[in-house]
Amino acid sequence: PYLEIIENPKSRGFRFRYTCEGPSHGGIPGGSSDKNKKTFPAVKICNYQGYARIVVQLVTNEENPRLHPHSLVGKQCQNGICTVQCGPKDMTATFPNLGIQHVTKKNVATILEERYIAAEMQLSSINDGFPQEVQRNIKGEILIVFRHEDRKRISVKATSEAKSIDLSVVRLMFIAYLPDSNGAFTIMLKPVISDAIFDSKAPNAATLKICRMDCNAGSASGGDEVYLLCDKVQKDDIQVVFSEEDMQGNNIWEGYGNFSPTDVHRQFAIVFRTPQYRDVDIKQPVNVQVQLRRKSDHEVSEAKPFTYLPNKSDLELIDRKRRKPMPDFVDHLGNGNTGAEPTEGTYGPHYAPQAQQNKNGTGELGSVFFLFYDNITNHFNPPYLDKYVSSSTLTRIFKSNAYKCLHATQGLNLNLPLYIPKLTKHHGIYISRTGLCKGSIASLWIVESRYFKSGAKNNSILSLTKKWAERNSTALHDYSITGDVRMLLVLQRHLTSIRDHSGDSVLHVAVIHDQLEVLSSLLDVVATLDNKQSIVDAINKQKQTALQVAVLTDNVEAVIDLIKMGANPLILDSYGNHSIHVACRHGNASILYHLLNSKQLDIMQMDMKNHDGLGCFHLAAKASQGTRQCLGLLKSNNFNVNMADTKSGRTALHLAVEMDNLVVAGCLISECDADMEAATYEGYTPLHVAASLGLCEIATLLLACGADPDASTSPPGSENGITPADLAASDQMRDLLNGIKLPFNPKITQNIFSDIAQLDEILRLKLCKLLNAERTGSDWLALAERLSLGSIVTFIRHSENPTNTLLDNYMVS
Repeated sequence: PYLEIIENPKSRGFRFRYTCEGPSHGGIPGGSSDKNKKTFPAVKICNYQGYARIVVQLVTNEENPRLHPHSLVGKQCQNGICTVQCGPKDMTATFPNLGIQHVTKKNVATILEERYIAAEMQLSSINDGFPQEVQRNIKGEILIVFRHEDRKRISVKATSEAKSIDLSVVRLMFIAYLPDSNGAFTIMLKPVISDAIFDSKAPNAATLKICRMDCNAGSASGGDEVYLLCDKVQKDDIQVVFSEEDMQGNNIWEGYGNFSPTDVHRQFAIVFRTPQYRDVDIKQPVNVQVQLRRKSDHEVSEAKPFTYLPNKSDLELIDRKRRKPMPDFVDHLGNGNTGAEPTEGTYGPHYAPQAQQNKNGTGELGSVFFLFYDNITNHFNPPYLDKYVSSSTLTRIFKSNAYKCLHATQGLNLNLPLYIPKLTKHHGIYISRTGLCKGSIASLWIVESRYFKSGAKNNSILSLTKKWAERNSTALHDYSITGDVRMLLVLQRHLTSIRDHSGDSVLHVAVIHDQLEVLSSLLDVVATLDNKQSIVDAINKQKQTALQVAVLTDNVEAVIDLIKMGANPLILDSYGNHSIHVACRHGNASILYHLLNSKQLDIMQMDMKNHDGLGCFHLAAKASQGTRQCLGLLKSNNFNVNMADTKSGRTALHLAVEMDNLVVAGCLISECDADMEAATYEGYTPLHVAASLGLCEIATLLLACGADPDASTSPPGSENGITPADLAASDQMRDLLNGIKLPFNPKITQNIFSDIAQLDEILRLKLCKLLNAERTGSDWLALAERLSLGSIVTFIRHSENPTNTLLDNYMVS
């Protein structure tokens, strides 16, 4: 005969009750129970007919189950154990009224000790009701056996197990006893154990549920920050899983949200970064699923949709602007005349020849218009500008093909004496800043030509165009002699403030296309203008100055030229970044050096946060290159290394720990004097973060440099705070925090002084710090000579960590 389970208990949805809550509030339901049909746990004895007794008690959810301190309660339960009798015909036993009573943590050891003692006496309770002689024989044998047991050993065992037992989950162990020849139930069948039953209110066993996410789409390259609200979870026992299935429902990809236990807020919110999708070069959006998964039992929540979008790699639009078709000089030939007739270019860009005039006998030029610059007509302030700027006549001007003078590439020489016409009516048409950006120096007035007297008009035009042609011809000849393009540009210098459809000035465009000679020439002619500062600091539609574009493209020469012209490095773009932010993010120490040496910089403005809440030290710590040099420059210029971000209160050291970057963390501590006790908004220090992520190397560094292993998230004197040990992700980390030295590595037993590969990370970090500081005879240069690697000095001199690079090359050689 054998015992089998025919109905397992339902794993979830049942709550364990404390003693103070009174009797059971309903029995454990069966696994197949639903609203229409209720079932309960049930077992059956197979291959046997007759009386039998079945005992049910609680055990742990482990591979080798142990007795559990929780108790079964119900009509047939006593001392936490349920006993029922079945047979002789129906060998099935059902348990409809079983409840689970939750014990408090402080009573676990005591109750476990009682359970182990009661287990020895179990046969006695099973045989209650039998003749006293039979019971005395059974109980006497048990007492004799138990009398020789070491009661102290049982107590120690119970105390030890109480520390590791999981109070949120139990299993039912069913044991069947058959009668022996005396009728006593002493023949025990092999026990069977049910599926796990989880306490519905326990954080590590509750039903997982995603309640809300602040976004449901992100870039295929990952790294997007998502705020997720959920039902109660355990911070060290939860994962955010992204997955994709094929048409048959097979899982073809799986990724995990990136977060640490310190990113789980009060068990109800998780802040994580999305994982990189399996194909970062997708062209179309891809739909995947996101769900919560408990590490301990692999329980998952209901899946929610998430969409991966194609990467927006060119957020600054620089690459797109570079891909535009390159212009050609023939694009500026106008109507294509070959010289047989005067062209627009012959008489000046703002004059249409007589051949194009309307021959209506009135002497008017019809749709021909003349343009005058603001600084020529400062005394001429049209009183009806607003009235006519939206008139139908103005609309007709823009639609006219005869007027071809609104291109940003054309302009007038401001030094020419121009004839200012006298208006005969007050309702003429005027346009201010036509086709130009707001604030442009080259803003224009358009005056309708029919208000000119015919004779004065023709004389003025001829004089104007003749002088205009003479000056341009002279400039062209001077350019032919010197080859200096500034001879031509100086006549167009007032147009340098005009922008294209992207809002870029000629300075932006020269930087984008890496035209350094052009940029230098443009800056020389801009320097002759009174409003040169507004031109140099002009912003495009992304609110970027030419200097910011130069920093974005890592163009050191352009940065130097613009800084010399007085470009302001503290103007913010649409993301709240100034040029120093961008240089730190790129890890470009050379550009950062020139920016920090600009004149009249205010440290308060320099050391500000962008729209993501990150300061310069944060951005430099996250850079993929040049980090150490950038951090040193920031420190020497009095930037705040302990500045907290505005989202969570993390410092640059917190970020370095999260990225598991031992070198950056060491640099921040040893060279930048970062505060190792700086806490986030929730009170977590860098050591808390390292402990929660299981980063033993960084934890060792922090402890060696004086970090407090007992730092608490609560104010001093409070006992409710969380210490790094509470967040320790492994026993090794816990031992490290408790001051227990890590075990000796038996592999390092010989040749330790000749094998650089065996150097401890901390020791190597300190060695690099000492040798990177160039001191004749005792620096990395001297080490290179001793190692016979002087040939590579030139190549590694400007590396971030020359000593480390030198040691790596020595190991390879």
